[in-house]
Formats: sequence, structure tokens, C-alpha cells
Amino acid sequence: MRSACILANCIMADSLGTAKVQADLCNLPHESRTGLLLASLTTVYAMVCLFVALRFATRLLTKRVRADDWCILAALLLATATYTSAYEMTRYNFGKHLWDLEPGQLQAALRYFYICWNLYVITLGLVKISLVVFYLQVFEDRRFRIVSWIVIGFISLSTIIIQVLTVFACTPIQSFWDRDIKGQCLDVGAIGFANSALAITQDLIILIMPMPSLWGLQMKRWRKIAVALMFAVGTL
Repeated sequence: MRSACILANCIMADSLGTAKVQADLCNLPHESRTGLLLASLTTVYAMVCLFVALRFATRLLTKRVRADDWCILAALLLATATYTSAYEMTRYNFGKHLWDLEPGQLQAALRYFYICWNLYVITLGLVKISLVVFYLQVFEDRRFRIVSWIVIGFISLSTIIIQVLTVFACTPIQSFWDRDIKGQCLDVGAIGFANSALAITQDLIILIMPMPSLWGLQMKRWRKIAVALMFAVGTL
């Protein structure tokens, strides 16, 4: 709250100076979550790379690389760029209090945050599309395929809308990270909330989509439940 007020009413150099004085006078804490942030990001990114590598190794062995595999590979490349941007954020002490930053670090951290945020939106959209494309290659029912293409259209359209909102969150764009430039900004929190709400909705749709087809399979009930759980875990 203090940092937001300072940033809203001062130029960036004065913001840092004012925050440091306030921290000294009020004995404000000097915690840092930079290390935890970097460790978490690195762990998740390493796991993603491992899973995609195993997936492609299996596909190459069976000589069955499909459209959903190329979608997930494209998502991994974007995720790599996202991770790189997030790493650069931590290099400029993203995760520390405003009063613990050095001159220039805030602007650099916000610039990489902007890049990371935009890459994340399109990466998430590609991952979800790859799941629906996978369904298209598993289920041949005509109605299911129509629903799948509608869902792909919904994911694509919502991703484009959120992407446009994140790219033009501030006008001019540079004012997102350079608070010395006077600009007009949208409510970043509202954009993030909308993105999260859409992501959860899409996850639920993707999770539910194959269940009617799986339940119609000619097998024992416990096997249907096992297959449904397998799809659910894979989707999550």
C-alpha cells in the first residue's frame, strides 16, 4: 500500500528515495522473496522441460508425432522465453520491497514483468489448445469434434482479447514500466482477474468434455472411472 501510493505520486527516483527514508524512520522490514521466486520458477520450468522431452521421446520412438505435440512444443518455446524474462526480473531484485531496490532496478524489473506477463498469456492459451487438439485425435464422434472446434475458437478468441489488453495495458506502452512517463493505464488487477476466471472456466470445460464419451465406452464401470480419472489427471 505504501509503495503503491509513493509510485502513484512521485517520479521513480523520488519514489525510491522517499521509500528508503520511510523504511529507515519506521523500521520497515527488509524481507526478500526473490530466492523463493527463482527456485519455484526453476523447479516448475525444469519439470515442464522433462515432461515435454519424455513426451517427444515416446512419440519419436513410435514415429507418431502429432499436431498436439507441435502445439505443446511451441508452448514450451514460449515458456522458455517466459522463464528467461522471469529470471531477469529476479536479477533486478523483483521480490524485494521498494525501499530495498537500487536506482534503475524498479524500471528494469517492471519491463521484464511486462514481457513475462504477455508471454504467459499466449503460452497458457497454446497449452489449452493442445489438449483439445489431442481430444480431436482420440475421439471421432462428429458432435464431439464440433464441440472441440467451438472450444478451440473460444480459447483462441479469449486469448487474443486478453493478449490485446495486456499489450496495451498502458498508453503509451512504455509507461507500464517507466512511471516517469505520464500515461493512462487500465486496471491491471482486473485484467489479471479476468484472465484467471477465463482460465478456470476453460480448464473445467476441457476437463468435462471427454467424460460423456468415456462413460459410453463398453467396459466395466470401475474401468470407466479409472480411464476418466486418467484423463482428468492428464488435463490438470
